[in-house]
Amino acid sequence: MTEPHVRPMQLDDAAGVARLCLPLGVTVTAAELRRRLAALQGAASQGLFVAEAGEGVIGWMHVQERPSLLTAASAELTAIAVDERARQRGVGRRLVHAAEAWARARDCAYLVLRSGASRTGAHGFYAALGYARTSSSYKFEKPLG
Repeated sequence: MTEPHVRPMQLDDAAGVARLCLPLGVTVTAAELRRRLAALQGAASQGLFVAEAGEGVIGWMHVQERPSLLTAASAELTAIAVDERARQRGVGRRLVHAAEAWARARDCAYLVLRSGASRTGAHGFYAALGYARTSSSYKFEKPLG
């Protein structure tokens, strides 16, 4: 197995990224993902990265700059996924470190991430990286269509 490395996401990565959305409970086609990626790629406030090894895309993450009037500038790690077969190889750690470096380069004071209550394995992973649970909240959503 090749050593995994992290690089900026490209349009050609869409199929691999779409495949890794399924375990997150998100079904998206590669074509739709390419369209979304194309819309986000040029925005300086968006960081999109993949982890790859000899077997192709084995992880990905999306981090966003979150300027705020209320708090110091921050970034949010809005999504991260690692192929089940690639876990315990440092892939997630490399992706989180890339998100942190990206946020630091934009003078963000901290990096925020959210994790579903049922994802206890992920909670332990984040805690091991130095993240602390700071709140418990509800998510409210309203379709605008």
